[in-house]
Amino acid sequence: DVVKVLEGSTPSTLLLNQWGLCDNGGNVQRVGTLLLNSDPGSSHGKVTNQKSDALMFRSLETAQCVKELCLKILIKESPDRRNTTHALISQVYKSCCLYSELGRHDLAKVALSRMRSLVDSFKSSEFRDDFPNTLPLILHLEDAKIMTCQNNFDTAITHCKMIVNHLKNYVTGAIDQDNRQLLAKSLLLGGIWMTHQNVDS
Repeated sequence: DVVKVLEGSTPSTLLLNQWGLCDNGGNVQRVGTLLLNSDPGSSHGKVTNQKSDALMFRSLETAQCVKELCLKILIKESPDRRNTTHALISQVYKSCCLYSELGRHDLAKVALSRMRSLVDSFKSSEFRDDFPNTLPLILHLEDAKIMTCQNNFDTAITHCKMIVNHLKNYVTGAIDQDNRQLLAKSLLLGGIWMTHQNVDS
């Protein structure tokens, strides 16, 4: 399928749809929207002790790496670079969530770091307007989610407080929707994690 896309005989959106990276209309969710709309109760934010079979995990990890590599090639060759760029970032985020779900928090951290590097590089490209100014704070919240998977609730809650303190100075009638949504999500997750900590103590 990747070869057909590179040859121009198959649209890139068909491949992205097969990989669950775009909708049926060929639209790829932008990274800020993707992260803000992720389920607060998803496995990425749960404490899990699930151990994966080594062979199965190796197969899953290989599949994730192959998809990332193919998307990097497509960014260079595909005429639809904007969608493919966001698809790559979405794919790395999916890898991050998968590794968290399988209890491989070390790899989840690496994937999130890779995602941060991709965002930084694309922010200096022609697509820089696609990335909200709050993106560094959104990624801090993703760091906090991984911390809760490792039972590090104190630091995760501190991250939430830092985000809230940074944003509350901008809570006016003119606050943009992304800021408002990030503020609400940080307050929600911080509250959930504080409750979890109180129950366990």
